[in-house]
Amino acid sequence: MGTLTMFIQLSENKEFAKKVRRFYALAPVLKLQNVKGATAVLKNFLTQIDYSIYLSGMEEFLPPTWLAKQFAQYVCGSTEMVGSMVCANALFMIAGPSSLQLNATRLPVYLAHTPAGTSRRTFIHLGQMIDGGKICQYDYGKTKNKEKYGTETPPEFDVTKLETPTALYWGDSDWLATDRDVRNMIPKLKSVFSKNYLGEFNHMDFLWGQRAPWEIYIPIKDDIEKDYDAAHPDHIKSHRS
Repeated sequence: MGTLTMFIQLSENKEFAKKVRRFYALAPVLKLQNVKGATAVLKNFLTQIDYSIYLSGMEEFLPPTWLAKQFAQYVCGSTEMVGSMVCANALFMIAGPSSLQLNATRLPVYLAHTPAGTSRRTFIHLGQMIDGGKICQYDYGKTKNKEKYGTETPPEFDVTKLETPTALYWGDSDWLATDRDVRNMIPKLKSVFSKNYLGEFNHMDFLWGQRAPWEIYIPIKDDIEKDYDAAHPDHIKSHRS
């Protein structure tokens, strides 16, 4: 949701965009036509999930709970291989097949913060975009859409207006930012200055992968420093002197 929010904000809010020199989009979600795994099934149960949450009187979906923390500590943190594998596989069902980069000993830490909860509307909105295959505003239904947007269907965000220099990093084992969806959106983004295909990276690897520092974070740091030095030559001279 982070890259998706940033794509929309940079496209729609020009005042905000002026404050961002470069956008490094890791596992970029912009198209949701080819989502795989457990998330792809979401669109089939949107109405049921929304109604169930509504009946519960809660506006938060999958909030962090004491039970979840106990599960992460005593099951995922167990020395038994079975517990660790079950927890890892639950993550892979969403993020994509294992690339063997996950440090299994860190699973209790990761899962102590996963899931962290989100609003019911955010969750349903994601499902709507997966179902429609487009990045649109929230669908309230024909009647309310007409009142809010002036049309029966929610308007689509126009990311072709993105002007901020953008670097893309994606992998072919990612089931959320799929290789096909990323490649389909590249021709529409005229401000892309760097395309970085990372082979078997899944969605989690951009955050927790053991290869991420060397293949993503350090190159980005170096690029930022190089860009800064090019924009501030006087700073380099004074620093060297």
